[in-house]
Amino acid sequence: YMGVGIPIVQSRCYQCADKDAALLTVVDISNYGCTCGCGDVGNKNVKSGSGCSCHHDKMMERKSSDVPCSSVKIQKINLPVLILRGIVLLPNNDIRLEFDNSTSKNIIDVSEMFHDSNILVISNPDLIEEEPDLKKLPKLGVIAKINNRMDLPNGKTRVVISGIRRARVHELLNTNKQFDIMESIVSNIENIKIDPNEENILVKKLCRELEKFVKVVPTMSNSLLATISTINNLSKLTDIVAPFLPLSLNRLNEYLLENDSKKRCEYLLSDIYRETQMYEIEKEIDLKVKQGIDESQKEFILREKIKTIKEELGDTNSKDIE
Repeated sequence: YMGVGIPIVQSRCYQCADKDAALLTVVDISNYGCTCGCGDVGNKNVKSGSGCSCHHDKMMERKSSDVPCSSVKIQKINLPVLILRGIVLLPNNDIRLEFDNSTSKNIIDVSEMFHDSNILVISNPDLIEEEPDLKKLPKLGVIAKINNRMDLPNGKTRVVISGIRRARVHELLNTNKQFDIMESIVSNIENIKIDPNEENILVKKLCRELEKFVKVVPTMSNSLLATISTINNLSKLTDIVAPFLPLSLNRLNEYLLENDSKKRCEYLLSDIYRETQMYEIEKEIDLKVKQGIDESQKEFILREKIKTIKEELGDTNSKDIE
């Protein structure tokens, strides 16, 4: 058992060539079995831990189309769930939260006691409903780590939660009705592979556009450039940059749900170009408005000066005074 009430079975194929393959951690009993490509799923020998019936004793006996066990391992784990409203946590980012209710504190406690401070963070797109509808919650969340917990004298708890990686949500269930703690069954989502040369080109392109954006838009912090200066991984770079941009919650949620780093890079470039164009338009409008105000103020000041001069010269009449 891992955590609270979720049975975990570990097994692997002991007959195929990949003797050092990591143990498979699965929940659904129909899923485990040999993963070497022989199709022997659910074989009773596998369930007892003795191996499958494919008899892949030597590497030469494996066909070229066979998939090594270690490359297709399935891992499902259970984690307590923290549902955020009005906040989107992306991998490789930190958020600081303060809790003042017992339910959230219990979730943190369970995470620290049973899950090595790991937790599943899900962003609720519904900002109105207090109680989330489980059926409407996204099937993708972020596995995160709870850091720097601080229990304050006023009864509140502050934590820093660090996003680690995206995870697919297979099921949400409330395993502990007494404390209202929601549990999840999740599996890792592997990053989509990208050609190293193409990745290097996209990283440099994105960094160049960000440098231009920071110079043009005064509200952008220079700390972003210092943060990304040593990052060569496109997936990590896109996750770190997105929260710095003035994006809506819905747009950030699109970044979260997109596992392809190339597409997230396209999102970023599109958003950077759009925000730059919007800033230039706003700047032009502000300049025109300022010029109009300056002309009005100039005319008012001149009239007031003329009026004062005439009063000093005694060259005034009722019409001038009006």
